[in-house]
Amino acid sequence: MNVLVRNASMLITCAGDSRPRAGASANDLAIIRQGSVVVRDGRIAWVGEDRHLPAGLAECREADAGGMVVTPGLVDCHTHALFAGSRAGEFAMRVAGATYEQIMAEGGGISASARMLREAPDGDIVDQTVGRLRRMLRLGTTTCEIKSGYGLSTDQELRSLRLIRQTSHRVPMSIVPTFMGAHALPPPWRHDRAGFIDMVVHEMLPRVADEKLARFCDVFCERGAFTVDESRRVLEAARGHGMGLKIHADELAGSGGTRLGAELGVCSADHLLRATREDLQALRDSGAIAVILPGTCLGLGKTAFAPGRMMVEIGLPVAIASDLNPGNCYCENLPLMVTLACLYGGLSIEEALIGVTVNAAHALGLAREVGSLEVGKRGDLVIWDIDDYREIAYHFGVQLARTVIVGGAHSD
Repeated sequence: MNVLVRNASMLITCAGDSRPRAGASANDLAIIRQGSVVVRDGRIAWVGEDRHLPAGLAECREADAGGMVVTPGLVDCHTHALFAGSRAGEFAMRVAGATYEQIMAEGGGISASARMLREAPDGDIVDQTVGRLRRMLRLGTTTCEIKSGYGLSTDQELRSLRLIRQTSHRVPMSIVPTFMGAHALPPPWRHDRAGFIDMVVHEMLPRVADEKLARFCDVFCERGAFTVDESRRVLEAARGHGMGLKIHADELAGSGGTRLGAELGVCSADHLLRATREDLQALRDSGAIAVILPGTCLGLGKTAFAPGRMMVEIGLPVAIASDLNPGNCYCENLPLMVTLACLYGGLSIEEALIGVTVNAAHALGLAREVGSLEVGKRGDLVIWDIDDYREIAYHFGVQLARTVIVGGAHSD
């Protein structure tokens, strides 16, 4: 738990303002040349130039960065990483030109994941999820949010959240659980939408809160999913149980989800492809984080991406996440999302790196714990096999992380 990381050609600390980074501050990586980090008892105890290293570090295990780049551990603030089985067949159908409606008619979509989850043994689900998380860890992610949402019933949602808790004991990374009972309307409830929302509000949420299974509640406010009024009911009920709030908003159409998120003071609003400038300004004024998910656009073959450049220009803090899920973005590679956010979201490399560190930590309410290399924060950091931080975006699609350290311990 005690480690000295020294001889970093570029120590990307991301230190500075404790608030989410927006505007010009989103470009400040606070780089130390020839830098070192000392971690004691899992927490960062010192950060600075090699030549100023304090004496008395004999008890620290030394990790020589070898003139490479060191950054904070990456934070993936939006995933659906707990699922069973594969929907590769749906991907093949999309490649062949099938529409979403056709895939649904063939039994695909979220309902297919719900069926596979229901039929899979607990151990298989946990093993599959741990495998995904370990791939994420090797690529540099040390903190990960995981949503439920493939249960579509009270028992299966509770089961999913309990299994998320089990995975957290199997992988040396920080897991943030999110309850998403309102992910899709199950077929048996198609003619009783109000009844399903009643079940989420009066049955699922109290039990999730009683067992302390989730830090956040999320809802899919979207055409074909849940309306603004339905989403408001769920989120207001979740707030009454002390949960933080998140919302999937304005992905497929202008659903009003971004404005609802601003009204309710969500911690983050995610997707936002169809949000207007006025919507985003309202979100900015509410203090929320905008989370963009460029991998989902790639997975769906879309040419339109979330307006990241506009978000930065109006002073809205932007985070980037993988949206790892079995339907349209089966990808654990958060550094790849950095590249996509630059190329298709209009972000600078610096803004994108802030988006997977500081701002992503804010999107999970963990900015005092992770997201930057500052004294007192958790000792999560990555030594990258590069000598220029810009290569994280430039050399995309491969594993550039050489060593991943979580809480001062090597993850391997």
